[in-house]
Amino acid sequence: MAQALPIMAQVLPAVINIGISAKQTRLQNQALDVRNQALDVRNNAIEQRIAARDEQTRREVEEITRQQKREDEVAREKKSDRAREFDIQLGTLIASAADGGVTKAALARAGAAAGFIAGLDKARIESNRQETQSQKRSRQVSIIEETIAANTADRSSQQENRLAQQGNNLAKQGNNLNFFGNAAGTMLDTAYSVSGSMTTSSSSVAPLPRRNYVGPQSGEGRFPASGEAGY
Repeated sequence: MAQALPIMAQVLPAVINIGISAKQTRLQNQALDVRNQALDVRNNAIEQRIAARDEQTRREVEEITRQQKREDEVAREKKSDRAREFDIQLGTLIASAADGGVTKAALARAGAAAGFIAGLDKARIESNRQETQSQKRSRQVSIIEETIAANTADRSSQQENRLAQQGNNLAKQGNNLNFFGNAAGTMLDTAYSVSGSMTTSSSSVAPLPRRNYVGPQSGEGRFPASGEAGY
């Protein structure tokens, strides 16, 4: 019992230190887990933002396409209306010429002028249509490019977050290895110390005194010699 107390005095602090180190390692790893969870939340938010941006871009591009189609229809209707107006004007001139109110030369000049004006109107309508379509196509390209740039930046952020998570996982592994290494070293040092103290204790114990046999003193407890009385 007396020898067990010094051993416990050496082993108990080592056990306490290992327990404290285990608690610290667990807390450090839990903190890294919390960071990884926060990074997961960020990446999920980025993914949702990218999805919403893509959906918004799709709607805007589709709306511009719908406007382009509608403007094409309007332009065709305008050109058709202008052609009908020319036909009506030309028909009126022909009717006037038939009544003798307009000479053939005047009819030809009037028809040419009306046709020229109608052609200019149709060309202007087509030019306006093409210019508007070009602007809308440019707007579509701009929207798509802005979306791609924003998504690329978000993807880069996601990749950085994933790399940070990998770093946190490596840090956790390092914490575990450090803990087990330190614990093993502490146990070995303690075992070596205990072994040394036990060896020292056994060598310092005083040996038991050697007991020498002492025979009976003269005249005490011995057989009488030959010739002595009573023999």
